[in-house]
Amino acid sequence: MPHEKYTYLNSTIIRNVSQFDGDINDLVPPIVVKRLKEKYAELKAEQKKTQS
Repeated sequence: MPHEKYTYLNSTIIRNVSQFDGDINDLVPPIVVKRLKEKYAELKAEQKKTQS
């Protein structure tokens, strides 16, 4: 595995981790964490509505 200083995470990876309720607190600013949680909570609520 490469050393931490030689790795990076792109925005797609961050969004995917957030979508599946992963911890991104150490990877992005708090406002980004908040907004992504809101976004995926809204999407989950919409999916539940359409499944009913």
